[in-house]
Amino acid sequence: MNDEAAPVLTAPAARPKLSPVRRWVKGSNWRGAVCVAGFLLLWELLVRLGVSGFEGIPTLGAVWRAFWDKYLASAKYWQS
Repeated sequence: MNDEAAPVLTAPAARPKLSPVRRWVKGSNWRGAVCVAGFLLLWELLVRLGVSGFEGIPTLGAVWRAFWDKYLASAKYWQS
């Protein structure tokens, strides 16, 4: 006979419920968001400071306004 007791299996401890905000923060891709924000900031700074090679590139605001005026309000854009 075996004198050792069989191991008792127990259910894993329940995880505490996360609030919707914490759930969203935990599931977000923060490195990707930081990279995109950094790229946009660098673009704006280099254009505004007139760094060599960036003189002909429009600012982020100018690009956004052109997109808004020419495409976003156009019915053709949404039907394509």
